Amino acid sequence: METSYHKIFFSLAAVCALLIPASAISQTMTIEQCEKMALENNYKLKNSLLDKKIAVELKKEAFTNYFPVVKGDAASFGANGAMAKTDIALPEQLAGAGTTIPLDMMYNGNMLSVTATQPIFAGGRIKNWNKLAKVGERTGEYKYRMSVNYIYETTEKYFWQLASLEEKLKTISTIEKQLSSIHGDVAIAVNAGITTRNDLLKVELQQQDISSIRFSLEDGIDITKLALRQFMGDSTAFSGSVTSSGNFDMNAGFDITYASANFDYIAQSGINDSQVSPPRSYYLDPDDALHRRTEFHLLDEKVKAAELQKRLEIGKYMPSMGIGAGYVYHDILNMNTNFGMVFATLSVPVSGWWGGSHSIKASRMKLKQAHNYRTDNSQLLKVDIIQKWNKLNEAYKQLMLGAESIKSSAENLRMNRNFYKAGTISISDLLDAQTIYRRSCNKYTDAYADYMLRICQYMIATGR
Repeated sequence: METSYHKIFFSLAAVCALLIPASAISQTMTIEQCEKMALENNYKLKNSLLDKKIAVELKKEAFTNYFPVVKGDAASFGANGAMAKTDIALPEQLAGAGTTIPLDMMYNGNMLSVTATQPIFAGGRIKNWNKLAKVGERTGEYKYRMSVNYIYETTEKYFWQLASLEEKLKTISTIEKQLSSIHGDVAIAVNAGITTRNDLLKVELQQQDISSIRFSLEDGIDITKLALRQFMGDSTAFSGSVTSSGNFDMNAGFDITYASANFDYIAQSGINDSQVSPPRSYYLDPDDALHRRTEFHLLDEKVKAAELQKRLEIGKYMPSMGIGAGYVYHDILNMNTNFGMVFATLSVPVSGWWGGSHSIKASRMKLKQAHNYRTDNSQLLKVDIIQKWNKLNEAYKQLMLGAESIKSSAENLRMNRNFYKAGTISISDLLDAQTIYRRSCNKYTDAYADYMLRICQYMIATGR
């Protein structure tokens, strides 16, 4: 979602001027670049685009029903006897009374005809077919837009999920450095006889727990990168090799870019509206948002389609009329004969009304169903818009709470570090304070990633 986010955390780097081909990703990518690549290569969107083109072709096909129907026929035959036999009576002046001459005809022959029939009236079916085809074209366009929205939302989900995991990994690296420093201090204290080896073991157990978390995060990062690359249509996503650690590395050269969280700054100053745009900057009235929503337009098209289906059903039982012209050639009588003609046709489905009246009633009921469906789902769409707004507000509050947690946990860690150095608390208290600080950083990380995704979802829900 190309939205300008003011933020201290996860601010996006400038978009590169050129994207490298999808088959050879070897760079760090911003959210805009990931979205652009997904729009160009995602298979779901490609199929949606093909559906859109199919609808255009069907509309063009429907328009050809306005044209005359041109038909050509040819036939050739040969018989083992005369196909027409008769006796011709001779006049009495030429022969005696009752004298006849047998006449045999049509042993073989050829026929050729070409006709063109222009429909004049078909119960409105041709016009309504074309209108229905236009509805199909618009429906294809709206479904394509929904697929585009799906690409934006899913790309954002993978991107911010990956960003969150990478930020947690950076937090783990910071904690590892702190634990290494604490381990050195405790080891010196143990050697000096100031504390027991039990304190050193507690630090080492904490280090092992942190290492376990690192392994899980690294695996999660690899899988999320792979999912993002596959979604973007990267043809090399599944090529890689087994590393010395036993992992299958398929993401060499690929990463995302953003500015890391400055937890020290947040601990001192917090965050404000100039750093993270509040929800009110994205607000749109639900009634206005409803009419911008792609799904709402699809509901309208469903009603229009039902209305046209009803008209087509009525048209099936209306008279149809056409005019035409043709050319015929034959040599059936052993003579080359050709002629032109004009004609008119009229077809009245008299008995069709026996069942047609019930079919028309059914089509009217289906139209009523379409109206009911639109009313019901329009209300549900408005509920969805309001829900997305509430989720956005909740995510923002969680983000603010996360920032306050960092301030509190950072101060708590600072105080406990000083208390430990002064010998007034145990190593367990210091390690607990460090765990609380790590969880606060992770909470903020998750809250920010969730807030970014909620912005995207709300913008889509309001048709933007």
